[in-house]
Amino acid sequence: MVVRGGRVLSVFTREWLDADIAVADGWIAGLGEYDGREVVDATGRHVVPGFIDAHMHLESTKLLPDEFARLVLPLGTTTVVLDPHELANVLGTDGVHWLLDACDALPLDFYFMAPSSIPASVFESPRRPLLSGDLESLLRRRRVLGLAEMMNFPGVINADPNELKKLELATGLHVDGHAPGVLGRALNAYVAAGIRSDHEALTVEEGLERLRNGMWLLIRGAEPARAAPAGRGVRHEPNRVLHRRPRSRGHRGERAHQRHGARGGRRRGAA
Repeated sequence: MVVRGGRVLSVFTREWLDADIAVADGWIAGLGEYDGREVVDATGRHVVPGFIDAHMHLESTKLLPDEFARLVLPLGTTTVVLDPHELANVLGTDGVHWLLDACDALPLDFYFMAPSSIPASVFESPRRPLLSGDLESLLRRRRVLGLAEMMNFPGVINADPNELKKLELATGLHVDGHAPGVLGRALNAYVAAGIRSDHEALTVEEGLERLRNGMWLLIRGAEPARAAPAGRGVRHEPNRVLHRRPRSRGHRGERAHQRHGARGGRRRGAA
């Protein structure tokens, strides 16, 4: 298939290219001048990559995955990375394995992070705690990319053996963070443990320090907390990601998911 006549955004060089797009077996094969059995006329249109929601909790949308896909695909979101933390609290690993199966073969690409904090603290009462063996079974699934947000950041920073064992399971995989207000030596220890990202930076100082430590900074838009201010003043950093927190079905239709987040980020100077 060839997409012809559109202006193509290069996210690597931040420029618009007048080029055809060649697609083979679902993959972009090249940009340039191409002919193909099927030609899609994109004259007068801008062609951009699909949005990827890098961290979300599908349960908070109150939607099954097929209905969620039906709503967000027309708005430009083509891939989501789920942390099924809430489902795991209620149904344990059985619920997570069910959701993995339920998302298979849907037109929206669903990837997962294994919930690392069940329970997140001694004050929670899940169906049962997720132990290392549970996480190991989830990490073997094809679309599980690593460990979800390590919410017990005091345990990680203070080298709690249970938390370090979870991190050891994810060696070589991505591990998401969750460390609001953590700075200085405490943040250094958190990063040294293998945490690769954080979506809880609420100030420019917190955002910059995470970037200086080599972390991915996830700038989220959500009620009641908004982390978009953390993106101000870090305009051209490559390891910065905008993501949306879960909304109800009504909000998704009204505010266009990732597209709304991108517009809001630009208004706040997080370009």
